Amino acid sequence: MDIEVLSKNNELKEESYSFDLRRDQNVVMTNKFIEGRWTLDIITSRVFFMALAMVHDTHTSETQYVIEIKKLKDFIEYKGNSLYASCRSCLITMAKTLIEVKTNDKYSWEAVQLIVKPKISSNHEGYIAFQFDSSLLPHIKDFKNELDQIEPYTSIKLSDILQFKCMYSMRLFFLIKQYQKLVSKRIMSIVEIRSYFDLDKTSINGYESDKHKAFKDLNSRVLKPAIKELNLVFM
Repeated sequence: MDIEVLSKNNELKEESYSFDLRRDQNVVMTNKFIEGRWTLDIITSRVFFMALAMVHDTHTSETQYVIEIKKLKDFIEYKGNSLYASCRSCLITMAKTLIEVKTNDKYSWEAVQLIVKPKISSNHEGYIAFQFDSSLLPHIKDFKNELDQIEPYTSIKLSDILQFKCMYSMRLFFLIKQYQKLVSKRIMSIVEIRSYFDLDKTSINGYESDKHKAFKDLNSRVLKPAIKELNLVFM
């Protein structure tokens, strides 16, 4: 995966949006996207959802999203030694990751790419930039499907998302939040959880993801830590 490295003299194109670092913004995703098969590391997840909070109905697949590296450090509470290297790694991960999302035929899936045209400035105090792939836009914008219906969606505060330190906790929170206004509790089978967390198959992203096959392993390494963090965050 090639990332364009821009010099100080390179200019971003006109249709670009800089993140204003407002934690009270909402991240809006279709329920199909929330229930898709995917996993991202926690730093990449934070950067991705920060960008989702920037999306406006007037944006298109040509809209470029820009996040300043210096501001990013405090916003995602980065504790490592090289934020620039981590940002570059995030761009590569987002550009390579495909998410499996159910179609209107409940037995079918489609592959959704996250971003295209990733860029990073050569100046380590500069910025990262990218565009969302056209296949992702129907899952993060208020688009109608082929039946002329609005896809059911869930809106989550960015500030809530950024509190998580574990990807599984974040995903579990999304799945609970999805039906919060409809039911008092949500029941999910182990088969469903393994699917949502991308643990039960040969991934379309090219790696074996048959992880934590035994329930004892799944419970101790995934479920219990995720539930523990959820309780800590929202007590």
